[in-house]
Amino acid sequence: MSSKELINTLADQINEMIRIAENSFLPLNNVQLNWKESPEKWSILECVEHLNRYSRYYQPEITKAIVCVPEMLQPVEVRSSWIGKRFIKMMHPDTVKKQKTFARMNPVNSSVTTEALREFLKEQRGLLKVLHLARNVNPNQGNVSVEFFKLLKLNIGDALQFVVVHQQRHLNQALAVLSKLQKQNAALVI
Repeated sequence: MSSKELINTLADQINEMIRIAENSFLPLNNVQLNWKESPEKWSILECVEHLNRYSRYYQPEITKAIVCVPEMLQPVEVRSSWIGKRFIKMMHPDTVKKQKTFARMNPVNSSVTTEALREFLKEQRGLLKVLHLARNVNPNQGNVSVEFFKLLKLNIGDALQFVVVHQQRHLNQALAVLSKLQKQNAALVI
C-alpha cells in the first residue's frame, strides 16, 4: 500500500468513527451512556474515556515525529516494522483475545461524564489534522514512543495504524454495550 492510500484509508476509518459516535452515542442520555452489564465491565462512556486517555498521549507524540521527518516528494510504499505489525495485530478489532489495560488507562468505575464523548469527537477531528500533516512525510520514518514502554518506538505509519485499530476495537466494544442495553430495554417492554 502506498503512503497516500494509507492516509486516505485511515481518514475514511476516522470519519466512520466520528459518524458512529455522532449517530449512535450522542443521542443517548447520561444513564444510557453509563449503563454497563456488570461492575467490572465498561460502559459506553468508559470505552470512550479509555480512547481519550490514549489520544492525549499519542496525538502530540505522532505530531512531534511528523515535524522531525523531512517532506517527501511522492508517495512511498508503507513498510511496517515487526513491532508495529505485532501491535497493530494485537489491537485489531478482528483479534478476539482480550488485552489487559494499564491501571492509569482503565476508566472502570470512574465518574465519566458526557464531556468524554465531546472530547472524543474533538480528538478525532484533531487526528484528521495529524493525518493531513502526515500526507507529506514518509510514514516509514519517525520515532513514536509506545505509551506504556517508552523505549519501544513505532514509525509514523505504524503509530497511526495502531491508534486507529485501537479506537475501532473499543468503539466496537461500546457498540456491543449499546446492543446489550437495547436488548435489556426491549425485554423490559415485553
